[in-house]
Amino acid sequence: IKKDVSKFKTNNPLLWYLVLLIKNILGYSLIIGLMLSNYPGKYYIEKRFIKIPAVFKSINWLRAKSNKPPIKLRR
Repeated sequence: IKKDVSKFKTNNPLLWYLVLLIKNILGYSLIIGLMLSNYPGKYYIEKRFIKIPAVFKSINWLRAKSNKPPIKLRR
């Protein structure tokens, strides 16, 4: 199955990359903001988020760079 390339991306590649960059920065900021805030159910959401394999691997990679032991998930 071939995915169609959007006309916006083909006609305005520089603008498309700028929109993509802004979208990703906003997404990461939202996630970080949610993790720094205090609200009911925060720890449940954090646990669900950390169980995503790519997120879990990234967190442990960052911890290794900081000479911290890896996080171990309890099942």
